[in-house]
Amino acid sequence: MSVESRYRVGMAQYMLQNYDAATAAFAGSLAIAPQDDDMYIADVYWLVLSQLRAGQADEAQKTLQ
Repeated sequence: MSVESRYRVGMAQYMLQNYDAATAAFAGSLAIAPQDDDMYIADVYWLVLSQLRAGQADEAQKTLQ
């Protein structure tokens, strides 16, 4: 699955308030996104929001670092 596809799945899961599934999708997208790409920044942003909504504040902090 492409970066864009994983990102869109993550967005859909986030909007459905399935934050654990959104976290998994964004983490998968982030793992294959080039670090100099705008998609990488978007993945980090939405991954952190998903982690916070899922009650994973420690993981969100690690993601930001």
